[in-house]
Amino acid sequence: MTINAYRTLFVGTLRQTTALSVGGRDLPSVTDAPLCRDGRGRFTLRGQTLAGALVATARRLGDLPTFISGDVTQQNNKQMPPPSRWRSFASHPEGEPASEIRQHVGIDPKTGAAMETGLFNLEVLPAGTCWPFLLEVDSSGEDGGLAEAIAWRALKEWQAGRGYIGREVARGLGWIRLDGLYVVRLDINIPDHIDAWPNAERSDDYPAYVAELMQRFYSARPERVLNDKSTAATLELPFSISVGIRDKGYGLDSLSIGGHAESEVMASWQDTHYLAPTSLKPEQRAGLFDPDFALVMTTVNGVRRPFIPGSALRGPLRHALERHYRANRLWATYESRLRQFFGALGNEKSGKPANEEVSNAYAAALLVSDAELVDGHWQAAWFQLHAEDEFTAGAYGSSKFDRLALIDAKFTGRLVLETANAEQEQDFQYLLDTLQTLAKRGDIAIGGGQWRGHGWVSWQFDEPRRTGANP
Repeated sequence: MTINAYRTLFVGTLRQTTALSVGGRDLPSVTDAPLCRDGRGRFTLRGQTLAGALVATARRLGDLPTFISGDVTQQNNKQMPPPSRWRSFASHPEGEPASEIRQHVGIDPKTGAAMETGLFNLEVLPAGTCWPFLLEVDSSGEDGGLAEAIAWRALKEWQAGRGYIGREVARGLGWIRLDGLYVVRLDINIPDHIDAWPNAERSDDYPAYVAELMQRFYSARPERVLNDKSTAATLELPFSISVGIRDKGYGLDSLSIGGHAESEVMASWQDTHYLAPTSLKPEQRAGLFDPDFALVMTTVNGVRRPFIPGSALRGPLRHALERHYRANRLWATYESRLRQFFGALGNEKSGKPANEEVSNAYAAALLVSDAELVDGHWQAAWFQLHAEDEFTAGAYGSSKFDRLALIDAKFTGRLVLETANAEQEQDFQYLLDTLQTLAKRGDIAIGGGQWRGHGWVSWQFDEPRRTGANP
């Protein structure tokens, strides 16, 4: 049935596949970067946040007409772009998710130690949090049909899990998937359709109202579907990290990644997951458990469990490649390409006069996801340590400390390489191959306590998946 559309509603649920952090007003907070909240204190994805993310996805797949996203710099010439035919709505999460604090630290590439001023943190919502999604498209006329088709193509990317929102997507935050995509096309010739939308009386709770519309009106695929002529290339490389006894039976790989101070406050004894000294009676363990260094944790279905933040992976990968190329006297050859691979800030010194300096800003081509547990099985040890006097071979006074470390677990994650075309992907392929070689042979350590034996874990990579724009 042909519809003389005047509005098209794209409805669904955004599901976080990783933790997410979006900023808002500068509110007093214990974190350096708190989450966005509205006037009622609700966590909020603003309409402009969603619009920006969707425009970024659509622009990667092809050029955008000005009736979707115009150049605001034209205001100085009194040539205002037309209003966008896309209208995004703010969203609030389903249920009442609890936020977490994600801590980051800058690493000095020369020493491998934390920089003095490199510590910062941000507030996140954990993976699995769901958000109602609503996009309204003015689909009237020829331009409207194209606006609808471009939205459809971009949202199909989100359906495939290639959506990114908010801060630090290159470090694994803000990866989302669009579930349950439903399309409501409203006909200008049907009074019930015109009366149904918009509805100011129900605008305070559009998700519930849109659910009613979905019951009244059937889902319709857009009449115009763009042929996939995009040159954008995406390569997804799934990986797994194993902690425990090495597959050859020699050595034990342990992992100790710390988090924010809240990890220590919230740490609690779990008999099924923690090992303790045999001299410690079972009934005493929970009361005496007060680790100096706790594992970074997240909450999944109400249960605290360890994970590997994308930031804890991306930094070591970056430093491992730089160290490799410097050691092999190839740094001059690969420096520029490495900066594009991992991204770089602009306005850096170029060796030219100040008035001739060029921008060296690059968006990261390589995105690194968080690594999540394969299942609920994991085990950690509560290591008891002390500092030793090298002259007497005895312990220093007041030198006792402890550290938690995983000794049995398996995590999975993804590396995603996004390039403008297949040729650019080939330029980065050598870097990606080198990373895999270094990781497989155990030359990349992650987390803390690396010089105490922690962090030298086993990496495995699955076959890469190459994808392009979805029709």
